[in-house]
Formats: sequence, C-alpha cells, structure tokens
Amino acid sequence: MLQAKAAAEGLSLAEWIAKLAQTDQQPAKDTASHKDTPRHIWDIIADNMKDVPAEDFAALPKDGLSQIDHYVYGTPKRTNERALTVSRSITPDRIVTTDEVLVEYLTFFSGCNSGQHSKYRAPA
Repeated sequence: MLQAKAAAEGLSLAEWIAKLAQTDQQPAKDTASHKDTPRHIWDIIADNMKDVPAEDFAALPKDGLSQIDHYVYGTPKRTNERALTVSRSITPDRIVTTDEVLVEYLTFFSGCNSGQHSKYRAPA
C-alpha cells in the first residue's frame, strides 16, 4: 500500500518516506508564528471568527448564553417567574449602577455555599 502511494507520486518507497519525514519536521505556519509571541485568548477568538459572515452572527439566538442547555442539549427553556414578575413591575423605572457594584453583587452570590447553585438563588 505504501509502495502504491509512493509510485502514485513517481517516487521510490525510500524517497517517499524521506519526503514524508521532511514535511513532518517542518513546523506548521499557524503554530510557528504564535509560539514566539503569546497572545490573549480574545485575539485568538477574533482571528478565528473574522471570516464568519455578519448574517450568521445575526442568526444566533439572543438568549444563547442564558439558555445554553436548551440549545446544546434540547432541555426545556428555563424561566424564573419571580424574576420576570419583578422585572415587569419595575419596567418604567431605570436601575443605574456601576460595573464595580455589579461585580460585588455577583461576587457575593458566587461565594454562597448553600449546596445549591448560587446563580439560581441570585434573582430570588
């Protein structure tokens, strides 16, 4: 089988194996350029996503993050009726905060060790 592959390229088996060994020793273009300069993960993601058409991004569900289990595993969408009720009751009002306050709030709830996932208790 290897002789047939070598013959298809017009090489002897020894020449074909030598050629194969030589190409395996050459670094790939992508890995060689990135080994020398460390990059942030968001730069790598941006590079990988730059060729994705805008209409593909527009077709993604708006609740994709909050309903990831639904879109990946097909589970029913989760709703928190109490949070929705509160949200609807304050619609005319505007809540203004800073990133620092939001981070403190989320940090507080992420540190709860009640045996239940804190993210489900945060809206309560």
